[in-house]
Amino acid sequence: MSTQSILSLAILLAVAETLTGCAAVSRARAGADVAGPDSLRVRRDIEYLASDALEGRGTGTPGYDSAAMFAVRRYAALGLQPLFPDYLQRFQVRSPMLAHSSGVAAVQTQNIAAQLPGRDTKLRGQFIVIGAHIDHLGRSTAGALDPEAGNAIRNGADDNASGTAAVWELARLFRAHPARHPLIFVNFSGEELSLLGSEYFVQHPPIPLDSVVAMINFDMVGRMRHDSLIVRRPDGDRAAGARGQRECGHGPPCRRNWRRLRTIRSELVLREKHPRAALFHQLARGLSSSH
Repeated sequence: MSTQSILSLAILLAVAETLTGCAAVSRARAGADVAGPDSLRVRRDIEYLASDALEGRGTGTPGYDSAAMFAVRRYAALGLQPLFPDYLQRFQVRSPMLAHSSGVAAVQTQNIAAQLPGRDTKLRGQFIVIGAHIDHLGRSTAGALDPEAGNAIRNGADDNASGTAAVWELARLFRAHPARHPLIFVNFSGEELSLLGSEYFVQHPPIPLDSVVAMINFDMVGRMRHDSLIVRRPDGDRAAGARGQRECGHGPPCRRNWRRLRTIRSELVLREKHPRAALFHQLARGLSSSH
Protein backbone atom coordinates (compact mmCIF):
# COMPACT_ATOMS: atom_id res chain seq x y z
CA MET A 1 0.00 0.00 0.00
CA SER A 2 1.18 3.52 -0.73
CA THR A 3 2.11 6.01 1.95
CA GLN A 4 -0.75 8.19 0.73
CA SER A 5 -3.20 5.33 1.28
CA ILE A 6 -1.88 4.71 4.78
CA LEU A 7 -2.09 8.38 5.67
CA SER A 8 -5.68 8.47 4.47
CA LEU A 9 -6.51 6.47 7.59
CA ALA A 10 -6.22 9.74 9.48
CA ILE A 11 -10.00 9.73 9.12
CA LEU A 12 -9.87 7.58 12.23
CA LEU A 13 -9.32 10.71 14.23
CA ALA A 14 -12.57 12.13 12.90
CA VAL A 15 -14.41 9.07 14.17
CA ALA A 16 -12.70 9.37 17.53
CA GLU A 17 -13.59 13.05 17.81
CA THR A 18 -17.21 12.33 16.90
CA LEU A 19 -17.72 9.52 19.40
CA THR A 20 -16.10 11.50 22.20
CA GLY A 21 -18.46 14.39 21.63
CA CYS A 22 -15.82 16.63 20.02
CA ALA A 23 -15.06 17.92 23.49
CA ALA A 24 -11.63 18.44 24.95
CA VAL A 25 -10.31 15.09 26.19
CA SER A 26 -7.96 14.22 28.98
CA ARG A 27 -4.31 13.75 28.39
CA ALA A 28 -3.19 10.28 27.41
CA ARG A 29 -2.64 7.86 30.21
CA ALA A 30 0.96 7.38 31.27
CA GLY A 31 2.71 5.02 28.92
CA ALA A 32 -0.14 4.98 26.37
CA ASP A 33 2.02 6.82 23.81
CA VAL A 34 -0.98 8.45 22.14
CA ALA A 35 -0.77 11.81 20.40
CA GLY A 36 -3.16 11.06 17.53
CA PRO A 37 -3.44 8.51 14.73
CA ASP A 38 -0.13 6.77 14.09
CA SER A 39 0.20 6.02 10.37
CA LEU A 40 3.44 4.09 10.86
CA ARG A 41 1.82 1.79 13.41
CA VAL A 42 -1.11 1.23 11.04
CA ARG A 43 1.30 0.50 8.21
CA ARG A 44 3.23 -2.04 10.28
CA ASP A 45 0.01 -3.81 11.23
CA ILE A 46 -1.12 -4.00 7.61
CA GLU A 47 2.28 -5.24 6.49
CA TYR A 48 2.17 -8.03 9.06
CA LEU A 49 -1.39 -9.09 8.27
CA ALA A 50 -0.72 -9.04 4.52
CA SER A 51 2.64 -10.82 4.77
CA ASP A 52 3.25 -14.10 2.97
CA ALA A 53 3.83 -15.70 6.38
CA LEU A 54 0.07 -15.55 7.06
CA GLU A 55 -0.75 -16.91 3.57
CA GLY A 56 -3.76 -14.68 3.07
CA ARG A 57 -5.51 -15.37 6.41
CA GLY A 58 -7.97 -17.88 5.01
CA THR A 59 -10.61 -18.90 7.57
CA GLY A 60 -9.55 -22.04 9.43
CA THR A 61 -5.91 -21.86 8.33
CA PRO A 62 -2.80 -21.48 10.51
CA GLY A 63 -2.30 -18.03 8.97
CA TYR A 64 -5.71 -16.90 10.13
CA ASP A 65 -5.12 -18.33 13.59
CA SER A 66 -1.83 -16.41 13.82
CA ALA A 67 -3.62 -13.19 12.87
CA ALA A 68 -6.30 -13.89 15.48
CA MET A 69 -3.73 -14.40 18.22
CA PHE A 70 -2.00 -11.19 17.16
CA ALA A 71 -5.32 -9.42 17.70
CA VAL A 72 -5.67 -11.05 21.11
CA ARG A 73 -2.23 -9.82 22.13
CA ARG A 74 -3.00 -6.33 20.88
CA TYR A 75 -6.21 -6.02 22.89
CA ALA A 76 -4.57 -7.53 25.96
CA ALA A 77 -1.62 -5.13 25.70
CA LEU A 78 -4.06 -2.22 25.55
CA GLY A 79 -5.77 -3.47 28.68
CA LEU A 80 -9.15 -4.01 27.02
CA GLN A 81 -11.54 -6.44 28.67
CA PRO A 82 -12.23 -9.75 26.89
CA LEU A 83 -15.82 -10.32 25.77
CA PHE A 84 -15.22 -14.06 25.49
CA PRO A 85 -12.74 -16.37 27.23
CA ASP A 86 -9.30 -15.31 26.02
CA TYR A 87 -11.04 -12.76 23.73
CA LEU A 88 -12.01 -15.59 21.33
CA GLN A 89 -15.54 -16.49 20.22
CA ARG A 90 -14.94 -19.97 18.84
CA PHE A 91 -17.28 -21.59 16.35
CA GLN A 92 -17.38 -24.04 13.47
CA VAL A 93 -17.71 -22.90 9.89
CA ARG A 94 -19.56 -24.91 7.28
CA SER A 95 -19.71 -23.41 3.83
CA PRO A 96 -20.14 -24.64 0.25
CA MET A 97 -17.46 -22.17 -0.75
CA LEU A 98 -15.08 -23.75 1.74
CA ALA A 99 -15.87 -27.26 0.56
CA HIS A 100 -15.40 -26.24 -3.06
CA SER A 101 -12.10 -24.45 -2.53
CA SER A 102 -10.43 -26.78 -0.04
CA GLY A 103 -12.38 -30.01 -0.04
CA VAL A 104 -12.97 -29.60 3.71
CA ALA A 105 -16.57 -29.64 4.91
CA ALA A 106 -16.01 -27.70 8.15
CA VAL A 107 -13.26 -25.87 10.04
CA GLN A 108 -12.89 -24.33 13.48
CA THR A 109 -12.35 -20.60 13.66
CA GLN A 110 -12.93 -17.64 15.94
CA ASN A 111 -14.01 -14.01 16.14
CA ILE A 112 -11.97 -11.77 18.42
CA ALA A 113 -13.71 -9.22 20.62
CA ALA A 114 -12.85 -6.84 23.44
CA GLN A 115 -14.64 -4.08 25.27
CA LEU A 116 -13.73 -0.71 26.73
CA PRO A 117 -15.91 1.01 29.35
CA GLY A 118 -17.23 4.46 28.57
CA ARG A 119 -16.74 7.51 30.71
CA ASP A 120 -20.45 8.30 31.17
CA THR A 121 -22.07 5.96 33.72
CA LYS A 122 -25.52 6.95 32.46
CA LEU A 123 -24.69 5.30 29.14
CA ARG A 124 -23.22 2.15 30.66
CA GLY A 125 -25.68 -0.17 28.91
CA GLN A 126 -25.56 1.50 25.47
CA PHE A 127 -22.80 0.01 23.36
CA ILE A 128 -21.13 1.07 20.14
CA VAL A 129 -19.54 -1.72 18.10
CA ILE A 130 -16.45 -0.95 16.01
CA GLY A 131 -15.58 -3.87 13.77
CA ALA A 132 -13.86 -5.28 10.72
CA HIS A 133 -13.33 -8.73 9.29
CA ILE A 134 -9.80 -10.01 9.68
CA ASP A 135 -9.97 -13.00 7.32
CA HIS A 136 -9.21 -13.00 3.60
CA LEU A 137 -9.12 -15.57 0.80
CA GLY A 138 -5.94 -17.38 1.74
CA ARG A 139 -4.92 -19.39 -1.32
CA SER A 140 -8.48 -19.94 -2.52
CA THR A 141 -9.54 -18.96 -6.02
CA ALA A 142 -13.18 -18.58 -4.93
CA GLY A 143 -13.95 -14.89 -5.20
CA ALA A 144 -10.39 -14.07 -6.25
CA LEU A 145 -9.69 -11.46 -8.91
CA ASP A 146 -6.89 -13.66 -10.26
CA PRO A 147 -8.27 -17.21 -10.41
CA GLU A 148 -5.76 -18.00 -13.13
CA ALA A 149 -3.01 -17.71 -10.47
CA GLY A 150 -4.20 -20.95 -8.90
CA ASN A 151 -2.73 -21.66 -5.46
CA ALA A 152 -1.10 -18.23 -5.10
CA ILE A 153 -1.37 -16.31 -1.84
CA ARG A 154 -4.04 -13.60 -1.82
CA ASN A 155 -2.48 -11.27 0.73
CA GLY A 156 -5.50 -9.04 1.38
CA ALA A 157 -3.77 -5.78 2.31
CA ASP A 158 -6.80 -3.62 1.55
CA ASP A 159 -9.34 -6.43 2.04
CA ASN A 160 -9.23 -6.33 4.93
CA ALA A 161 -5.92 -5.81 6.69
CA SER A 162 -6.63 -2.09 6.32
CA GLY A 163 -9.96 -2.28 8.15
CA THR A 164 -8.51 -4.50 10.86
CA ALA A 165 -5.63 -2.09 11.45
CA ALA A 166 -8.15 0.75 11.60
CA VAL A 167 -10.06 -1.00 14.39
CA TRP A 168 -6.86 -1.63 16.34
CA GLU A 169 -5.79 1.97 15.97
CA LEU A 170 -9.16 3.19 17.20
CA ALA A 171 -8.88 0.84 20.17
CA ARG A 172 -5.53 2.42 21.00
CA LEU A 173 -6.90 5.95 20.69
CA PHE A 174 -10.01 5.27 22.73
CA ARG A 175 -7.98 3.50 25.42
CA ALA A 176 -6.26 6.82 26.00
CA HIS A 177 -9.31 9.02 25.41
CA PRO A 178 -12.45 7.09 26.41
CA ALA A 179 -15.74 7.75 24.65
CA ARG A 180 -18.89 8.44 26.60
CA HIS A 181 -20.34 5.11 25.49
CA PRO A 182 -18.84 1.70 26.20
CA LEU A 183 -17.17 0.37 23.06
CA ILE A 184 -16.85 -3.13 21.65
CA PHE A 185 -14.02 -3.86 19.23
CA VAL A 186 -14.48 -6.98 17.14
CA ASN A 187 -12.62 -8.71 14.33
CA PHE A 188 -14.79 -11.15 12.40
CA SER A 189 -13.82 -14.44 10.81
CA GLY A 190 -15.51 -16.09 7.82
CA GLU A 191 -16.47 -12.88 6.01
CA GLU A 192 -15.14 -14.14 2.69
CA LEU A 193 -17.26 -17.28 3.14
CA SER A 194 -20.46 -15.19 3.14
CA LEU A 195 -20.28 -13.13 6.35
CA LEU A 196 -20.35 -16.17 8.61
CA GLY A 197 -18.38 -14.63 11.47
CA SER A 198 -20.58 -11.56 11.84
CA GLU A 199 -23.67 -13.73 11.48
CA TYR A 200 -22.47 -15.99 14.29
CA PHE A 201 -21.67 -12.96 16.43
CA VAL A 202 -25.21 -11.58 16.20
CA GLN A 203 -26.75 -15.02 16.65
CA HIS A 204 -24.64 -15.59 19.79
CA PRO A 205 -24.13 -12.03 21.08
CA PRO A 206 -22.06 -11.37 24.19
CA ILE A 207 -24.49 -8.57 25.12
CA PRO A 208 -28.18 -8.02 24.36
CA LEU A 209 -28.49 -6.72 20.82
CA ASP A 210 -31.00 -4.14 21.96
CA SER A 211 -28.20 -2.51 23.95
CA VAL A 212 -26.24 -1.75 20.75
CA VAL A 213 -26.97 1.79 19.60
CA ALA A 214 -24.64 1.84 16.59
CA MET A 215 -22.06 -0.17 14.70
CA ILE A 216 -19.22 1.22 12.59
CA ASN A 217 -17.69 -1.34 10.24
CA PHE A 218 -14.39 -0.76 8.45
CA ASP A 219 -13.95 -2.63 5.17
CA MET A 220 -11.29 -1.88 2.58
CA VAL A 221 -10.35 1.57 3.86
CA GLY A 222 -6.82 1.55 2.47
CA ARG A 223 -7.71 3.29 -0.79
CA MET A 224 -9.88 6.41 -0.75
CA ARG A 225 -10.41 6.81 -4.48
CA HIS A 226 -11.29 10.22 -5.86
CA ASP A 227 -11.71 11.57 -2.32
CA SER A 228 -14.90 9.51 -2.20
CA LEU A 229 -16.24 8.22 1.10
CA ILE A 230 -18.92 5.55 1.44
CA VAL A 231 -21.00 5.56 4.60
CA ARG A 232 -23.37 2.63 5.04
CA ARG A 233 -26.25 2.86 7.49
CA PRO A 234 -28.56 0.10 8.71
CA ASP A 235 -31.93 1.74 8.11
CA GLY A 236 -31.60 1.50 4.33
CA ASP A 237 -33.69 4.65 3.93
CA ARG A 238 -31.91 7.41 2.02
CA ALA A 239 -34.75 9.79 2.85
CA ALA A 240 -33.95 9.26 6.53
CA GLY A 241 -30.70 11.20 5.95
CA ALA A 242 -30.76 13.59 8.86
CA ARG A 243 -32.20 10.98 11.20
CA GLY A 244 -29.41 8.59 10.32
CA GLN A 245 -28.58 6.05 12.95
CA ARG A 246 -30.01 7.89 15.91
CA GLU A 247 -33.21 5.86 15.50
CA CYS A 248 -31.32 2.59 15.33
CA GLY A 249 -31.71 0.16 18.19
CA HIS A 250 -35.24 1.25 19.09
CA GLY A 251 -37.53 -0.06 16.37
CA PRO A 252 -38.33 -3.32 14.55
CA PRO A 253 -36.35 -2.45 11.38
CA CYS A 254 -33.13 -2.06 13.34
CA ARG A 255 -33.75 -5.18 15.37
CA ARG A 256 -34.31 -7.12 12.17
CA ASN A 257 -31.13 -5.72 10.65
CA TRP A 258 -29.07 -6.52 13.71
CA ARG A 259 -30.01 -10.17 13.41
CA ARG A 260 -27.75 -10.23 10.36
CA LEU A 261 -25.10 -7.69 9.62
CA ARG A 262 -25.41 -8.64 5.97
CA THR A 263 -28.52 -6.42 5.76
CA ILE A 264 -26.39 -3.30 6.16
CA ARG A 265 -26.12 -2.44 2.50
CA SER A 266 -27.65 1.00 1.94
CA GLU A 267 -24.87 3.37 1.01
CA LEU A 268 -24.40 7.07 0.75
CA VAL A 269 -21.46 8.32 -1.32
CA LEU A 270 -20.00 11.64 -0.24
CA ARG A 271 -17.67 13.45 -2.59
CA GLU A 272 -15.63 16.01 -0.73
CA LYS A 273 -12.20 17.57 -1.05
CA HIS A 274 -11.59 16.57 2.53
CA PRO A 275 -12.81 13.01 3.23
CA ARG A 276 -12.01 13.40 6.93
CA ALA A 277 -14.39 16.34 7.22
CA ALA A 278 -17.07 14.50 5.28
CA LEU A 279 -16.86 11.50 7.58
CA PHE A 280 -16.89 13.70 10.64
CA HIS A 281 -20.02 15.58 9.64
CA GLN A 282 -21.89 12.47 8.50
CA LEU A 283 -21.17 10.57 11.70
CA ALA A 284 -21.92 13.58 13.83
CA ARG A 285 -25.27 14.00 12.13
CA GLY A 286 -26.16 10.32 12.41
CA LEU A 287 -24.93 9.66 15.94
CA SER A 288 -25.26 12.98 17.74
CA SER A 289 -28.36 12.13 19.73
CA SER A 290 -26.78 9.04 21.27
CA HIS A 291 -23.51 10.75 22.21
